[in-house]
Amino acid sequence: MVVENERHCESAPHDLNQWATPSGGSGWVIAPHCNGGAARQEGIPFLWVTTLTTSRQVGVRGGTVLLLDGSVHWSNIKQMTNYSASQFESGYWNAW
Repeated sequence: MVVENERHCESAPHDLNQWATPSGGSGWVIAPHCNGGAARQEGIPFLWVTTLTTSRQVGVRGGTVLLLDGSVHWSNIKQMTNYSASQFESGYWNAW
């Protein structure tokens, strides 16, 4: 389980390193932990893209990972692995 920001885990599901493969011409990226804060497009931390773009490609530095013992630890994006965020292999991905 990944929780990007322990303080916002219940109220801000957008605080994840996630992206969607463009289907029908558009996809999206969420990258909350870049230098200076979240990556933004027109002031919104949700980027619409037309080519496959990962959170790492837009500058995410990492995120916090909730461990089974309840502790939360920072992980550099270089230490994270990309996982499918859907059991149906629908093109939704996240990194932790």
